[in-house]
Amino acid sequence: MKSPLKGGLLAGAAFGLAGSANAAITVHTTSGSFTAAATGLQTDTFNDLSEILYSSPLSRSAGSFSYQASAANGLFPGSVSGNRFLSTNTATNLITFANFGTAVSAIGGRFFGSDRNGDFIRSPSITLTATDTTGSVVEVIVNPTTSSFRGFTTTGSFVSLLVAGFNPVASNPLWPSVDDLQLGTAVTDAIPEPASWAMMISGLSLAGAAMRRRRVNVAFA
Repeated sequence: MKSPLKGGLLAGAAFGLAGSANAAITVHTTSGSFTAAATGLQTDTFNDLSEILYSSPLSRSAGSFSYQASAANGLFPGSVSGNRFLSTNTATNLITFANFGTAVSAIGGRFFGSDRNGDFIRSPSITLTATDTTGSVVEVIVNPTTSSFRGFTTTGSFVSLLVAGFNPVASNPLWPSVDDLQLGTAVTDAIPEPASWAMMISGLSLAGAAMRRRRVNVAFA
C-alpha cells in the first residue's frame, strides 16, 4: 500500500528562462510531433510489473535502451483497465529517470496522477523537468489525463527526466505516474512545434532581463 501524504511539494520550479543553455531541447505536446522528430523509438509499457513495492533504483529497459527509475521511498505500480503504469510509493516523491545505458536524445511518455490505490485521479498538474548535457527545461501539464503526452528531443543527450505531482488539497493527495515511456534518438533536422518556436523567441526577448536578475534556486522540501 502506498504511504500517506507527508509534507508539501512545490510542483514546479519556475520555468527557466529559455536562454542559450536550453536552446537544444524541444518540447513536443503531441505524440505525432514527437514521433516525427525521433527515430528508433522503443517503449517500456511497465506491464511486466506486479502490484508490489519496488526498491529504488529500479533497473529497466525500453528495447535496447537501458535506464534506471528511482524515487526516494520506492516505486509502486498502478493500473488503468489492467494496463500497468509506474508511480511512487509516497505522494510527495519525484520519479527520476536517469543512468541511460545508451545515449538518449528523445524521451517521452504519458504523464498523469494516481491515488493511494494506484488508480487514475484528476490532478491540477504534473511537472516534468528534462535535463540534457547543457541545461534543463520545465514543462507543466495542466489537468492531465491518462492520455496526456509530452516528449522532449535534444541535439545533445539527456541526463535525466524528473516527474513531480502536487495537489494543494491535502485530503486528496496524488502520486506522479508514468506510462509508455519512450526512448530513442532525435532527428537533427526535425522542425520544432509552433509552441517551441514561441518559447525560443520568448527566450531571446528575455535574455537581457536574465542578465540583470539573479537566478532563484527552488529547493524541494
